[in-house]
Amino acid sequence: MQSLKNFPQQEMDIILDRLNKEKIRLNELIIFPDRMDGLHIWEAGIVLSRYLYFNNDEFKDKDLLDLGTGVGIVGITAMKYGKCKSVTLSDYKEDILNNAISNAKKNKVWKEGSSSGLLLDWKDYEKLNKKYDVMVGSDVIYAGSPVKELAKLLDKGLNKGGKAYILIPDQRFYAVEFFKAIDELGKFQTEKIPLDDQKYVESPLEDEKEGFRHFAGLKELKFFVYRFTKNSD
Repeated sequence: MQSLKNFPQQEMDIILDRLNKEKIRLNELIIFPDRMDGLHIWEAGIVLSRYLYFNNDEFKDKDLLDLGTGVGIVGITAMKYGKCKSVTLSDYKEDILNNAISNAKKNKVWKEGSSSGLLLDWKDYEKLNKKYDVMVGSDVIYAGSPVKELAKLLDKGLNKGGKAYILIPDQRFYAVEFFKAIDELGKFQTEKIPLDDQKYVESPLEDEKEGFRHFAGLKELKFFVYRFTKNSD
């Protein structure tokens, strides 16, 4: 693979809350090689981060695992605003994970003892040897993704009563396969939470028009958080 140093990159301030001027600074690749889209900022990550930000009491004192962390925006939001006991960033690509950790340190939220990184391939779900109270993932369900293994990962890695928050935009038709895999396990209660409030999809850049131009999906897509609660008995 071509060295990532040969691809143009930039730092970008992503606004989570325009009213209170809360934002996160992220390094991303503007153009990225095949299968390295986790080095780019995507709309789904922004929306799920805002869900954590505006609903942070749901994550208070929880051990949280960020699945497919990408640039780290969701996990960093959890570290900064989520009131979590611990946050683990995970990805199956080392370069992506290292960039996410670097972004966490850039935002001065990386804390030894409560922040960690984990190389995690969902196909190796059996190797996960820790339990979490919460798992989160943004737009991780797409054609070709190992959804059966992801469902088993949620089962193996969540404590009883634990919750997974998976953000899935509309038009992700492969999500049906994931829901089927979850249902087959017979261990989860599923809730669908529409994110209709404007605060979840407002422009994430200082220049509002530029923000919607750069992240057009915030206007074009509808976003839903699916909350999977693991049965406690």
